[in-house]
Amino acid sequence: DRAKEKFVILDTNVDQISLASKNGFLALNADVSDMDVLKDLKCESKIKYAVALTNDDALNLSIVLSLKALNPDITVFSRLNNKDAVKKLEIAGAKEEIFPYKVAARAAYKYYRQPVAFSAVDNILLERYDPVVDEIEVLGESKAIGAKIKSIGIKKHNLKVLGVIRRSEDDK
Repeated sequence: DRAKEKFVILDTNVDQISLASKNGFLALNADVSDMDVLKDLKCESKIKYAVALTNDDALNLSIVLSLKALNPDITVFSRLNNKDAVKKLEIAGAKEEIFPYKVAARAAYKYYRQPVAFSAVDNILLERYDPVVDEIEVLGESKAIGAKIKSIGIKKHNLKVLGVIRRSEDDK
């Protein structure tokens, strides 16, 4: 389970290290462009995933190349600050490039298209309230089969529906 995997945040910005530590993360002040630092962290054998998030594409490229040189099997994601660097990061072996402006544009579009759903997910992710997320299986003999959601007592039971997945008998 990847959610239980341990990770460490490496940064040269002392304020960022302090903030990460205050939020309960293991964070070290280290220069990840230094091969000796990467070797000390056993990147050649102990690290499965890495994310290069500097605002310097050349530095991110150097980090990706260094990590891949130590461990060709490591999965590396990299921030992309200038779209012209995409090809270089791909050639270096970055699994995916994260372009903050594209992410922000997609989020804005999703908000525009579905503001209620976007707001609900945003509130959950930002932990503004503690929702209970659960799955309800609707069995073959249920009155809910073929019924409209509003007619099955959602309001009566103070429930909110975030999604409906329809499964056929073949999916079971």
